[in-house]
Amino acid sequence: MREKKNLEKLLNLTRHSEQVKTHELSQRLAAQKNATERLHQLTDYLSEYQTGSNLSKMPELQNQRSFTLQLTQAIDEQKQTTKQLEEQLKPSYKNWMMAKQRREAVEEAIADHAEELLENEDRQLQKDMETYAARNLKETLQKELE
Repeated sequence: MREKKNLEKLLNLTRHSEQVKTHELSQRLAAQKNATERLHQLTDYLSEYQTGSNLSKMPELQNQRSFTLQLTQAIDEQKQTTKQLEEQLKPSYKNWMMAKQRREAVEEAIADHAEELLENEDRQLQKDMETYAARNLKETLQKELE
């Protein structure tokens, strides 16, 4: 019985660990998704800005170039951010998978333990029935011999 309680405690710990890793992974996935969406927004905006502007005056052209340069720099920075977040996903995913596998292993150990207990009970019941039958047979034979 004590072993079962210890296994249940271990299962609770592994479940909690998996929940923590799941939460961490989901946060990183959300951050990576947001960064990717932001990158797409910036590149779409740059594309729209470049195709939609027909400037003829020199100051307007200089402003456009300056703005385009700043937007291109923002896109490059966002690409870096997105790449970093993708790299951070890998260990989080690996940690989550390990936590999940640990939990599954503990659940399997608990199931194996329960099956072993049932088999032991069945063996003990069979042994008790054989002992009872042997005792009854012995008593019956003794009565017949008397």
